[in-house]
Amino acid sequence: MKKTLLAILAAMLALSVAFAASADGWKELYDRKEYEAAYPALKEAADAGDPDAIAHLAACLINGLGVEADPEKAYELALRAAESGESAAVFGLGECYYAGKGVEKDLEKAAEYYRQALDAGYLLVEPAEQEHVKELLGTDAP
Repeated sequence: MKKTLLAILAAMLALSVAFAASADGWKELYDRKEYEAAYPALKEAADAGDPDAIAHLAACLINGLGVEADPEKAYELALRAAESGESAAVFGLGECYYAGKGVEKDLEKAAEYYRQALDAGYLLVEPAEQEHVKELLGTDAP
């Protein structure tokens, strides 16, 4: 009985470790720009409520990275993640308004979201992000 219980506990621990690895596995694939491979685990993590995963899933959906573009769904996801304070999602909302993807184009709202994201510590990585911020805020981003 004791051995059976230990075996069950060991199996449960192994499954939870495997689940945690697969749930976070999307990050490495996403960073390597292997969006199609990252998508299943990314969606699973987003469906589980991970704000970082939700923000990244929104980026995939707005830009058609590894999945068919769906700007309306991307906007909804970015809004959901932004409500949790995810700075990448706040910046993503700015991108939605900048390009008019999922919402009506509104450069004032885009600038507002860009400023909020930068104030929350969002770091610009992509050259296009840097150009948009410079265009709307009139300054180079930190």
